[in-house]
Amino acid sequence: MMEELVSALIELEVSGHSCSLEIAINQKDGTTIQTKTYPSTHVKQIETSEINDAPLIEGLVKLNVGGTVFQTTKTTLNKFDGFFRGLLRSDRSVAKDENGNIFIDRDPKHFRLILNFMRYDNVDIPYSDRHEIRKEAEYYSLRDLVKLCDDAKPVQMNDRFFKSISEVTTAVANSTKEGVIVVWYQEDECFFTLSQNIEIIMNYGDEYDVFYISYDKNRSMMNYTCNVFNKATKKKKECTFTDLQRTIESLFGATEPHADE
Repeated sequence: MMEELVSALIELEVSGHSCSLEIAINQKDGTTIQTKTYPSTHVKQIETSEINDAPLIEGLVKLNVGGTVFQTTKTTLNKFDGFFRGLLRSDRSVAKDENGNIFIDRDPKHFRLILNFMRYDNVDIPYSDRHEIRKEAEYYSLRDLVKLCDDAKPVQMNDRFFKSISEVTTAVANSTKEGVIVVWYQEDECFFTLSQNIEIIMNYGDEYDVFYISYDKNRSMMNYTCNVFNKATKKKKECTFTDLQRTIESLFGATEPHADE
């Protein structure tokens, strides 16, 4: 593979301006096995498998979708025939950004959900976004995701409320979303929690499942009101309403709360 790469680079055309191309091939132990400098001023655009694989490191792929960069694996992108499998074909020229990431000129709003569908073969479709997601699924030739959008139904609020730890534990385990927020509340505090709970659903309900569990009012007040679960990493944190956004950022990375357009 090293010899093929060297020979490919040596064949780059050289003409005109004063600049140089230096090639250093390093072994895994850190020693250099060859270093050469080639004068060059003009390097032709090369459409080969080596160049198309530039953003791939041990099977990782970075995709710039409408200005937002996502990282996934070749295995995930190759699971479904169509757009993404074709994107990785060695004989296909693709657009790249200045960092060598494959560029896709689409709105990134729902791309995390699309990646999760390809990873897990299933996702919950936010009912309010089903038409937008369906358009993206059609563009990416994901027929099973199109069907999920067609079958999407409004979430019933009664399905979010639980009275026992075992019930909410089962709900968290069965959730197909990347994260789950569990909100603790006292049944006689409906007025106090209503506005906060509505805010949580509006901000995070599209990306995460939000469940509620009541606790006995005779128990001493807990020092937290939310549990946040990252199902991919199997990590969880406890927090208050005030610290919810910071907790989500620490578990999932910096994200902004969802805002309806």
